[in-house]
Amino acid sequence: MTLSPTVCEDKSGKVSVGPNGNEKSCANAQNNQNICRYESIKDHCPVTCNTCPIPAPSPAPKTCSDTKQKFTMQNGKAKTCEQAMTSANLCNKLEAKLNCPVTCKYCYVLFPDETTDVPTHSPVVQPATDQCEDSTDILLMDSGKERTCSDARDRRQLCNKDIYVEKCPAACELCDTPSDGSCEDKTDNVVLSNGRNKSCLQAQANDALCNKWSEIRDHCPQTCGLCDTSSDGSCEDKTDKVLLPNGNTKSCLQAQTNNALCNKWSEIQDHCPQTCGLCDTISDGSCEDKSDKVLLPNGNNKSCLQAQTNDDLCNKWSEIRDHCPQTCGLC
Repeated sequence: MTLSPTVCEDKSGKVSVGPNGNEKSCANAQNNQNICRYESIKDHCPVTCNTCPIPAPSPAPKTCSDTKQKFTMQNGKAKTCEQAMTSANLCNKLEAKLNCPVTCKYCYVLFPDETTDVPTHSPVVQPATDQCEDSTDILLMDSGKERTCSDARDRRQLCNKDIYVEKCPAACELCDTPSDGSCEDKTDNVVLSNGRNKSCLQAQANDALCNKWSEIRDHCPQTCGLCDTSSDGSCEDKTDKVLLPNGNTKSCLQAQTNNALCNKWSEIQDHCPQTCGLCDTISDGSCEDKSDKVLLPNGNNKSCLQAQTNDDLCNKWSEIRDHCPQTCGLC
């Protein structure tokens, strides 16, 4: 004979409650839950006092399969395995893995010894295109909030999240602009790793931006002095800035007013050969002084005009004699 399951329900009538023996009914307990602290009323009114025995859980399935019912996330929201199929981020949550092991590819954990073929339903992946576009998926954040790529336009700090970098490249301004080989600053803002937006105009007024942020250097190569200027053989100063080993960026205009830059930095000498007096004048066989300056081993720059008023320069420095043969009486 099969026994019918015990039904959990409130009883009619009253029961003695507490040390005074007052009689109370389930209706009294419904109006005053404090009465449920007494064992007699708990037994008499299990439904009202939430003391019905919890039924044993159903046996776990013997094969790996997704649940067809909704399941509750830690944040209290109900989800389905169908949603997990269209949102790879949802499968990062343990609740989804346990309820949707097939979709979330978690069968190998729950059923390591299973040998039967398991249907595989991979989360939908957007087809790869040459275009840089934002995903239209709902993005589930670690906090449980649901967001979209459009939220990043007003909340730039969202672009620090991995899911936004992956799903929202356009909104986060991470798309690569096709290059024609030119080295130019971009006109829009760039999102730094601290969540702030900066432009190349701001970098021009603040050298520290180029020095500190790789995002700025990639976005503003011209401002940060990272463009390679092709040479046609002429000895000319470059018009952009050059990045020095100490992290500062300097221009040839700055080197013109500060000789120490030419004396100290080989990067400045390569970038500003004319300012640093390193240009070789093409000779036609005539013995003439050169019009630019020459860099001496002590780091100073000197011209032939200075050698004309200071004989010691010709006497001491072979660089001066080579540079100013007429002044030094070598013609």
